[in-house]
Amino acid sequence: SADTVRHENKSDLGRFFGIKMNEETRIFFREILCVIEEDLIEEILTYSDFDDRGGLLRFTCVSCPITELPKFPNGVLDIVCSSCPNLSITQLPETLVTLTVNLSPIHSLPELPEGLERLCCSETKITALPKLPEKLKYLDCSGSPIKNLPELPEELEELYCRFTSIESLPKLPEKLKYLDYSLTPFENDFEAI
Repeated sequence: SADTVRHENKSDLGRFFGIKMNEETRIFFREILCVIEEDLIEEILTYSDFDDRGGLLRFTCVSCPITELPKFPNGVLDIVCSSCPNLSITQLPETLVTLTVNLSPIHSLPELPEGLERLCCSETKITALPKLPEKLKYLDCSGSPIKNLPELPEELEELYCRFTSIESLPKLPEKLKYLDYSLTPFENDFEAI
């Protein structure tokens, strides 16, 4: 039965949780299992996605007590960490396309991968963003205490910086289709744009 499998050796996490995983992905989840409870790892695995070869494609962690994520396996495209009260992120995979870190008291982000296209860091404690990748198309830093934005990439199409401490915006890219800067100190100052 499934309960019998749960109490056996957890050295093969893929088989233990009924998910095909390659070695690099198993190592990643073993490291996480060392710092959180088993029922939480099951929830993370349920909302994460894997490719046909057992590689991790999407990592999803909601309301997770983990403090620092281990080195991500190669091939991860999306990371979603929401409402994680103690989380810090020190490295990101080069393959990353989407990063969502919201509703968490995270204070900073590491260097962002060149291929990142979507960044959501709303409702965090981030006060400054690292250099933004040239391929970034979507940025949401709403509800965070950011005071200044770095140079915006030319590919940026959507920018959400509402309810921040930003006093002015850098030069806006020509491809920008949507901008929301409501509830900022310069909300009614069109010369600040």
